[in-house]
Amino acid sequence: FDRNWAEAERWFAQALAHPVVHWHVRVWYAWFCLQVMGRSEEARRHLEISLADNPLNHMVHWAQGAVMEALTSPHAAAQAYRRILEVEPGNWMATWAFALQQARQGEFQEARRLAVQALAAAPWAAYARGTMAGVLIHEGKAAEAQTLFAGQQSPVAKACAAIALSDADGAADALIEALEQDYVKSVVMLIGPHRPLLQPSRRWHELAAKLGLPGE
Repeated sequence: FDRNWAEAERWFAQALAHPVVHWHVRVWYAWFCLQVMGRSEEARRHLEISLADNPLNHMVHWAQGAVMEALTSPHAAAQAYRRILEVEPGNWMATWAFALQQARQGEFQEARRLAVQALAAAPWAAYARGTMAGVLIHEGKAAEAQTLFAGQQSPVAKACAAIALSDADGAADALIEALEQDYVKSVVMLIGPHRPLLQPSRRWHELAAKLGLPGE
């Protein structure tokens, strides 16, 4: 995660030119490269190929859920996350991603149910803590939510809470703070699916510049 997107594309192009392309290559290219750069339609096409090869693989469905969020297709995103949980009900990361997606859609009752599960399975995870905090703030329990921002990766937790509340400026502020603390992977994971929320924020261009995104 040295933020050199041109070099990343060069390496992916070499891998994709091989006569046999492993499904993992397409997933990582779609998820952590194309959609982060705002090329989610290209990402979707690569994931369709991976899904044909791996219809039950949770990583492919998770990537599909993230990309469909970026394409503002909430029903398709939710369907992708549900498929993972049908096969792996204990997958806390899919549960967290689904909780955050449901909060973004204003489905806070379902978001709470999922966030509670994710937090119980991974109480150390900033993603789960932050999403639960966002649900609590929505419920008017800000003091309780504040306790979930303590600990490692605090800006990542704050970013998740802001995203859950559809607070674009708050999310951008927290993501910039996360980048300054070198949580690059976490920022990339959150920017990809939630780019439509973040782009209108007052600090989007600053955030994109710090991440080295081309054309921003």
